[in-house]
Amino acid sequence: GMGNDKLFAGMGNDLLTAGEGNDWLYGGAGNDTLHGGMGNDKLFAGMGNDLLIAGEGNDWLYGGAGDDTLHGGMGNDKLFAGMGNDMLISFRDNSNDTFRGGRGSDTFAFIPGQDGTSIGNDLIKDFSIRQKDRIAIGGADTSIKINHIDNNGNGHADATLILLSNSHGDSLGSIKVAGNLLEESSIELTGLASYESALISESVEL
Repeated sequence: GMGNDKLFAGMGNDLLTAGEGNDWLYGGAGNDTLHGGMGNDKLFAGMGNDLLIAGEGNDWLYGGAGDDTLHGGMGNDKLFAGMGNDMLISFRDNSNDTFRGGRGSDTFAFIPGQDGTSIGNDLIKDFSIRQKDRIAIGGADTSIKINHIDNNGNGHADATLILLSNSHGDSLGSIKVAGNLLEESSIELTGLASYESALISESVEL
């Protein structure tokens, strides 16, 4: 409704939708679907293979155990996937989202709009090569530049900054990657126009 509500689901496969307030949604056990609303909502999935979709506010999404799909919305969202092989998605929302995949082999997907809509400036906090995490970037008119950042100035990269643009040179956003050093083989490119890679020495706030 209009207020700040708390909705609790049971053991089955449930659908919960937030309203206009700052709502809390609890999925419980089962393969649940949780939709954020107009406010700054918190979505807790619990056990099961769940779908969490952020709304228009600055939302927090918690996947819990299971192979979950977490979809960022219009606000500056925080997505915590938890245990399992999860999918975390940033889709042409022009906002600044933060992702934590948790344990398991996770995929971080970024899809800018063909109309030049940016994904925003997103941050992956715990990318892990050991856990076989992947980054998927799509868009027929998208080019990327991968900068391996040397924060310490010792000649060795310790962070990664991925810059997205279109064929007109317009920025489509960026992806900062902390955690284990990202290898280019961990990036899946779908329909991209081009990409390039470089090692640069500068400080990137993570």
